[in-house]
Amino acid sequence: MPNASCERCGLYASYPGADLDGTGCCRLCREVEGRVYPSLGDDALREVIARRSDGMRWACLVGYSGGKDSTFMLRRLSEWFPGRVLALTFDTQVMSDCVWGNIDRVVKSLGVEWIKHAPAPGFMPAVYRQLLRRLVQMRSGTIYSRSTVEIGPLCWPCGTLYHLEMLRVARDRAIPTIAIGFTPSQDSSHYPTGHRTTEDPRDLFNARHAPRAEGIAARDYVTMASLVFRLVENELGKEAAAPYRLDRDDPALAPIRMLRFYDYVHYDETAIRQGSAEVGFQYPDDAGYGSSNCAINPLVRYIHNKLFGFDKYMAQDAALVRWGFGKREDVASRVKPPPEKADVIAACKRIGMSLDEVDEMLKAPSPAGPGKA
Repeated sequence: MPNASCERCGLYASYPGADLDGTGCCRLCREVEGRVYPSLGDDALREVIARRSDGMRWACLVGYSGGKDSTFMLRRLSEWFPGRVLALTFDTQVMSDCVWGNIDRVVKSLGVEWIKHAPAPGFMPAVYRQLLRRLVQMRSGTIYSRSTVEIGPLCWPCGTLYHLEMLRVARDRAIPTIAIGFTPSQDSSHYPTGHRTTEDPRDLFNARHAPRAEGIAARDYVTMASLVFRLVENELGKEAAAPYRLDRDDPALAPIRMLRFYDYVHYDETAIRQGSAEVGFQYPDDAGYGSSNCAINPLVRYIHNKLFGFDKYMAQDAALVRWGFGKREDVASRVKPPPEKADVIAACKRIGMSLDEVDEMLKAPSPAGPGKA
């Protein structure tokens, strides 16, 4: 049944690895077994940042995308560490038209120091065009398949380059901690495709609950990012990719950790929306469902629906229900039809493609077989 979904969280049966059982329950719900999402607590976050930055100029670097979740994160951290938080925005070159106004209002309201990384002109649209083609080709049976399904064939390379730039800035400015705004539903343990080999259902739950007080080591993230970096280098050339190359064994990277803010601070979307609005954030009208900062989000959703037959945000919405942030009927109400054609066309123009080109690309069969990359 193509429209069947988990009786607990609403995840579609067609989602890879959902594995609904005879009672209509998906694998992740069976593993979570009704437990709530484990926030490690505000005090724990303040303590680890303070301890790691003792005697240093900066307490932390905040990846500030201009969206609601990172706005709330920046507000909270700047209140805890006044004058010691540096905000960094990576210009994805496809930002919603209102993002820069949001950023300007927020950083002025909070009084934080802010810097912007601007890639070379046209670099990011080229990344989207070239890597989209490759990821669509490798969407079946390759090491790239999982992230293409879970994160999205455009969001994955964009986010990776953003994080590599944050690591470079943290290294150059001797900032020991990077705060990133992944929400609970963006945790990879919420995606069944990543846990098909879990033998004991308790393994997933125990791994998710294990305190990650020291965050992700910089060298580990550089290793994880190498897949995307190699794609960028292969498709756009070594010179274009060079600004984002990092040596995982660079001793200056060794002290740096990436902390996921919402691993600690309880995720309350109502509070986040209200708290962000109070410091100047306004919702964009060109990002569409699921994003509060990206103007090519309609294209991302369109591509995902065409390739896989379900919305990019399906697994994230179901995860929020699974971890106690909503009810199953919320998922049904959040499942939107594909974005309006006019919005998709506008998004295509931002990366220098036509909708016809995108459609033709998506029709092509995947030449890669199992295990090939």
